[in-house]
Amino acid sequence: MRPAMWADALAGAGAGALTDGEITRMHVQAGTAGVAATAASAWLAGATPWPLLDSTALVGAAAGSVLTAATVAHRSWWTHPHTRLRRALGGPVGWLDGHDLTETCGAAAVRRHAAGLWPGRDHHRAPVTWAGWEAGRLVSGPRHLRRRRVYSPWTRGIGILGPQGSGKTQYLIGLLLQAPGAVVVPSTKPELALATMAARAAVGPVAVFNPAALGELTSTLAWDPVAGCDAHATADARAWALVRGGGAAAGTHAAEFWAQKAQEIIRAYLMAAALSGRGMGAVMRWANTPDDPAPVHVLTGHPAAVPPGWVETLTTHLSAAPNTRTGYFATVSSCVGFMDNPTVAAACRPAPGRHLDVAEFLASSGTLYLIGSSADRRLAPLLTALTEHLFDTAQQLAAAQPGGRLPVPLAFLLDEVAHTTPVPLDRWAADSRGWGITVCAVVQSLAQLAATWGRDAGEIIWENLPTKVILPGVANVEDLRALSYLGGERWTARHNDGASAGADGRRSTSVSTTRTREPVIGGDVIATLPRWHAYLLGAAPRPAVVRFTPGYQLLATAAPKAGAPS
Repeated sequence: MRPAMWADALAGAGAGALTDGEITRMHVQAGTAGVAATAASAWLAGATPWPLLDSTALVGAAAGSVLTAATVAHRSWWTHPHTRLRRALGGPVGWLDGHDLTETCGAAAVRRHAAGLWPGRDHHRAPVTWAGWEAGRLVSGPRHLRRRRVYSPWTRGIGILGPQGSGKTQYLIGLLLQAPGAVVVPSTKPELALATMAARAAVGPVAVFNPAALGELTSTLAWDPVAGCDAHATADARAWALVRGGGAAAGTHAAEFWAQKAQEIIRAYLMAAALSGRGMGAVMRWANTPDDPAPVHVLTGHPAAVPPGWVETLTTHLSAAPNTRTGYFATVSSCVGFMDNPTVAAACRPAPGRHLDVAEFLASSGTLYLIGSSADRRLAPLLTALTEHLFDTAQQLAAAQPGGRLPVPLAFLLDEVAHTTPVPLDRWAADSRGWGITVCAVVQSLAQLAATWGRDAGEIIWENLPTKVILPGVANVEDLRALSYLGGERWTARHNDGASAGADGRRSTSVSTTRTREPVIGGDVIATLPRWHAYLLGAAPRPAVVRFTPGYQLLATAAPKAGAPS
């Protein structure tokens, strides 16, 4: 190896010219030379009585030790995950840059964006988190921009993609702590609620809906799905929510057929229960005993409230051929089966006068945690219905506001959304920003979107969640190719060394340069991001790799502030 290459390697230069194998060989050579020099100097010092040689041996030993230590230090630096990542990211070309920070995703940029939507608020004095949330600090791009904070406005939908163990919960904690207004957080485990309840209580009231009493977290809220269903629009929407939560509306044409019939039966049962002063227990009884004439009698006794055709449709389904009716009610039962669990049924019976006031919840910047285990799919219809009720009511309240937008953004942080709350994400993702509602969907893979909402709707959902956060560990090759494609391409120069012999026998060398297009980031780099790193798309026209502070660290630093006098 040339001396210049040794100097480049030990200084950290030449990373683009030297391969990992060449650097490893240089580490071995340098380390071996250092150890040999130290050993030889020690032998020389002990084998000769001359003082001059003793001094020479000491200098040699010192030089050998320094070379060995420098090699070990350089090896440790070279193989560190962060150093490997920076080499894999290449140069600054193609990455989010200073212009993007100024115009789109810096603190000043998101403040300007928010000022145009909420003109009555002083965004320069308010914390930047009123305008947008911090996605992380730059790792990619120009060196002078590294560690700069990247923000995304609350008006943009968020898609978080990460398998188990990728840090999704730690990332969501950061979003929860930054949210300036009300937050709805469905989750498959109590961990998120237990970690953030105290911090969110400093913002506004906190409520928990844990109908199956999962873990040690007690419900502070009860909710009756029948509430409000004396209005036909509410009964219709509530029935669709229960059907979606039961998984009956996903995917195929056949599934849509059974879902439609189940929805028509459930909406009638919900309205009959509401009009007769009954609760969800009555709906469950009627689902299990289709021959019970009570719901038809109730509906026919309230002709002013019941839309034309509802009673006729219900009686048609009830009198269908036995096999057909069995198919209808198999779907109906799966959508209201959560009432089989006495603990869950009790959570659907609020005390008299204790109802969920959505307007007050929004005005007080409250936080509502909805918890249901992914192992018990029966809970999904109930949690989905409550989540949709909150969203629909928030839309109605927003429509009455100046500009048709909530005065403070409302965030739906839908953890494991495919398991807990399969809401109509294709619709929500497309139009929620106009209402002042932030939709954040968290999935383990893009295949989950297709499996839960169907292929076309799954693609619409992913396209309409502009800010995409990709956490480490994504393993699906097609997903990685698509994510790499979204990062774009850049021009790169490749230098090729050549050698040739002339007619006179003299050898000559030449260097040729070719310009080619390559992905800004490869799928293999996305898959192997270090812990607490994320690949960020949509915050700006160009992609970025950021490092984020895990939630447990944010909570540790926020705890002293929460107890400080105001």
